[in-house]
Amino acid sequence: MDSVTVLVPAFNEEKTLPAVLKSLEQAKRKGIIRSVLVVDDGSTDKTSAVAKKSGFEVLRLKKNSGKAKAFYAGVRKIASQSSQPKILVLLDADLEEFRAIEVKVLIQRLIDHPHLKMVIGSVIDKETKKRVSYSES
Repeated sequence: MDSVTVLVPAFNEEKTLPAVLKSLEQAKRKGIIRSVLVVDDGSTDKTSAVAKKSGFEVLRLKKNSGKAKAFYAGVRKIASQSSQPKILVLLDADLEEFRAIEVKVLIQRLIDHPHLKMVIGSVIDKETKKRVSYSES
């Protein structure tokens, strides 16, 4: 796999974040991803502590500014590092049913189709059991 970093913005996700981070730990062990940056968007719960316990890098914003600003802060942080990823995965912190293989599927689409600049994945809605969105460009 190419060099892959996963960016996870999180606001008050101490309950859902552990499941996502566990899957990302598995993905890292399997060589699917290289690193993870959790951006704590000014949480008032233990989101930062949960993220730090995972051993992944954590960027804590002083106040809640919204998901877009958290993404932007994370991208700026990644861009300032000496080793840049070839692929950046943006992942929500509340995907409790998320599995490591799902990141691999998204990344593989980009590797197999170099003309693509972006792949947007989908999840299965717990209540309706239907797949929600998938597109690429």
